[in-house]
Amino acid sequence: MDTGALATRGGGATGLDRPVVIAVGGSHKTPARTHLRSCSRITRRGKRSWQLKFDVGIDAKGKRKTRYVTVRGTHQKAQKELTRLLAQADAGTLPDPSS
Repeated sequence: MDTGALATRGGGATGLDRPVVIAVGGSHKTPARTHLRSCSRITRRGKRSWQLKFDVGIDAKGKRKTRYVTVRGTHQKAQKELTRLLAQADAGTLPDPSS
């Protein structure tokens, strides 16, 4: 999938070229990017409490499905848990949250 082309723009007085990304495909309503793994975040909620936020896919209407999980412990433990949950989401074995 071609997500963009790389062009260069002159750097003005310095003469340096800097990369400029030109988007290909998609629009503001339907982005060309479909890879959701980068849409995850770890937020500190307390002294030893962390909130994990990550996307698990797209629903039938094209909206992102987001999950939130709270982890108590160290930041490293939260990172490991996020990695485990993302792996389960990729494999399709992540259980649905209870209602």
